[in-house]
Amino acid sequence: MTSLGVVSGALDKLSELAAELEGSICLPGSPEYEQEIAPYNVAVRHSPQLVVCAAGVRDVQAVLRYAAAQGLPVGVQATGHGALEPVDRGILLSTRQLGKLAIDPAARTATLGAGVRWRDVLAAAAPYGLATLSGSNTGVGAVGYTLGGGIPVMGRTFGFAADWVRSFEVVTPDAHVLHVDPKSEPELFWALCGGAGNFGVVTEMTIELVEVSTVYGGAIYYTGEHLEPVLRAYRSWAETLPEHTNSSVAMIYLPPPLQGTTLVHIRFCHVGDPAEGERLIAPMREVAPALLDEVRVMPYTEVDTIHRDPENPVPFYPRGALLTSFTDETVDALLEVVGPEHRIPMVFWELRPFDAAFRRTPTVENCVGGRDAAYFISLVGLATPGLIDFTKAGIQQALAALAPWSKRETVVNLHGSLGDEADRSRAWDEATYERLAGLKRQLDPASTLRYGHIIGLNAQRAG
Repeated sequence: MTSLGVVSGALDKLSELAAELEGSICLPGSPEYEQEIAPYNVAVRHSPQLVVCAAGVRDVQAVLRYAAAQGLPVGVQATGHGALEPVDRGILLSTRQLGKLAIDPAARTATLGAGVRWRDVLAAAAPYGLATLSGSNTGVGAVGYTLGGGIPVMGRTFGFAADWVRSFEVVTPDAHVLHVDPKSEPELFWALCGGAGNFGVVTEMTIELVEVSTVYGGAIYYTGEHLEPVLRAYRSWAETLPEHTNSSVAMIYLPPPLQGTTLVHIRFCHVGDPAEGERLIAPMREVAPALLDEVRVMPYTEVDTIHRDPENPVPFYPRGALLTSFTDETVDALLEVVGPEHRIPMVFWELRPFDAAFRRTPTVENCVGGRDAAYFISLVGLATPGLIDFTKAGIQQALAALAPWSKRETVVNLHGSLGDEADRSRAWDEATYERLAGLKRQLDPASTLRYGHIIGLNAQRAG
């Protein structure tokens, strides 16, 4: 590991910080530093002045005290799936080692540390007939996903993941440890559930699990030339589905050696009787010849096979939008810009209904938005140096084409790459954003937590 002596004078008293830590400090130039800064989106290149690998809550407290004393900003990363902008100075706090995981089958809860991935929780819960409200890739860190609201595969059935949080353990920017639940800290609990990482470093959370062990689900793939009939059929079909049936449609752009090949991908997850699920999926099996049909009775531990998100890190540029409706005219507009014949360097785009349980008011109020949307669309393009400008222009063209059906608001997990403060504020409605901004000023007046989907960008970056 690199000697502490090579760090610039701006990082005074680093040896004193090191003496407080159970974990480790990684400095630029060391293999450990490179390993810890690596995000899932390799188009984002972190370059902090140091990385601290926290081994426990006291390490997180020590880092926040040190950052405040030195006037350094802090970014937080566990698995790196939420990295949308670089941590370009200060401290990158890695929570990857915070791996506590305990299942209480009687209470139907899981308590997990900030470094735990969804697949670990799912594997631990499955023997009890319980499942998580994880998203399309269970390799994602559970805490970061939930702080952004959490868009589950079973979202039409159960709603947002944040709606199922029982409590948090959080270290506030002034290095105090708080147990946060709806009774002890109602305003902070409201903000943590959907407000991203603005208000402290969450080191642990307790969530409610759902009683699901198997689903009738999987994927149907068609070749790209069938996009229009599949998309039009999907639009009508999706409106008929009960809330215990979840689905989406995507266009996938395959990499070399299959460059130029596109696939249409139906994602399907029926929580209930397999015979009913088979009846419900039948119209989509008949709309066009399937290249591959993987829909079957499956243990929920195999949920990743429904979406088959890329396992390995890739350079990508994501953007998303919430739609008020999805009509035949919307289909026309979408096909004109991101159909299979268009050469935007995409990875995929996905359209998913955002109704049913997504629209429910949670038992305990939180700040997750988007509850009055009908659909969301996510567009993900390649972000290699030679393609990024072309990708951004193409995705912006697609979003402009969808503007007549789009809401101003997004949600954190679907927002995608971050723009200016006005852009970032769209993850909430205006009243919610102002309420969150007031709490941010109260809890983090020194702008210590300054990376990610931050609130009050102009004030934070000026600090």
